Amino acid sequence: MHCNFDKEIMNTAYSQITLAPINTAEHFQLAAHLGFNALKGDVRITKDNKLVMCHDAGITLDENGRIGRHDKDNRLLFTNLTYDYVKSLEYAAEYDAMGHYARVCDFDTYVRICKENGKLVYITLREDKISELVFEVMKTVRKYHVENHCVINSFTIEALREVRKYSDIIPLSQVISYREPLTREVVDNVIPFKNGIVTLFFCPEKDPMKYWDASRDAIEYAKANNVTLHMAQVRSYKDYCDMVSRGVTGFHITRAFLPYTRTDIQFAVRVEGGRASFENILGSDRMAADIEQTGGEVYIRNICNVGSGYGYDDALPLLWLSKLPFDLSVNCTENSDCSITFNGKALCLNTTGRDGMYYINVNI
Repeated sequence: MHCNFDKEIMNTAYSQITLAPINTAEHFQLAAHLGFNALKGDVRITKDNKLVMCHDAGITLDENGRIGRHDKDNRLLFTNLTYDYVKSLEYAAEYDAMGHYARVCDFDTYVRICKENGKLVYITLREDKISELVFEVMKTVRKYHVENHCVINSFTIEALREVRKYSDIIPLSQVISYREPLTREVVDNVIPFKNGIVTLFFCPEKDPMKYWDASRDAIEYAKANNVTLHMAQVRSYKDYCDMVSRGVTGFHITRAFLPYTRTDIQFAVRVEGGRASFENILGSDRMAADIEQTGGEVYIRNICNVGSGYGYDDALPLLWLSKLPFDLSVNCTENSDCSITFNGKALCLNTTGRDGMYYINVNI
C-alpha cells in the first residue's frame, strides 16, 4: 500500500511514540527528532493552579516513591498536590534505556520544546478546574507567541468554549469517545468555532471502518460545514492510508511507522583531506562527538549533548546508542563506497579513505 502525503496533513506524535515515559520532557524531545510536525501533550492543573503534563488525573507511587503503573483505585490526584511536590517526582519506567529517572514535565517546558524544535503545540486539556486550567494555558501560549502554532483539544465542549473566550484563532478539536460513532449533535457543537475540528476515535480497532460507516451521515455533514476531521491513536500505515483517502487531515500517531519519508535520526560525518569531522544530527544542532580516523576507518565515540542547558535532553545520545546495532545504515556520497558497523560504544565508518559526506541513519 502506498499513499500520497502532503504538508496539509497534521502528523502529531502521541504520548506512546518514544522510549521515554509518556508526557515527559525526554518524550517530547525524542518525538521532535522523529519528524512529526506536532507534539501532543496532556496538561493537568495542580492544587496551587500550576500546570504539569500527565494523561491521568492522578499518579500512583511505587515502593520507592517513584511514579509507577497507574492505578485509579490507588492514586494521588493532581488537584490535591502542589506543583513543587509533583515536580520533585521521578518516573520508574525506562531507567535502563535513559540512564536516569525522568521527572514530571511542566507545561512551560513542553511548549518551549515545541517552539525550539519548530513543532506545532497540540494541547489536550484534561478537565479538572477548567476555568483555572485554561487561564494558565493561555498565559503560557501567549508567553511563547504560539497562538498561531497550536491546536487545543478536549473531550468536553465546555473546555473548548472556555478557550474561545481568550482566542478566536486557535483551532479547537472535540474528541469523541472511543468506539462511539460521530453524531450531528457533536458537529453542531463544533461548527460555531469556525475553525473547528472533530477528532474521531475509531482506531486502534481491528476494523475502524465499521465505526466510519456508522458515522457516514455525520461525517458528510461535518465536511459540508467545513469542520475538519482528525483521527486519534492511529497505529498502522494501512489505517493511516485508509483515512487519508477518506479526507482525514490530522492524525495522533502512536507508533513511529513514519509515513512521511524520513529517517528517524540522521547525522553526518565529513571526510576531507584525511580528516574526519562530525557534522550534525537531523533536527538538532546540539550534538558533538569524538572522531578518530585510521586509514579508511573513522571511529565515532562519545556522541553527546552540547547545547540546550535545560537538562531534559541529556539522555538522547544514550537512548539512540542503546538501539544499536539493530537498525543502522549509511548513505554514501556519490562514487564512494562505505559501510557502518558498531564496535563497543563506537560507530565505525569504513570509507575506503575517500573524501565525502557520509549520512548515518539510526532508526529508533
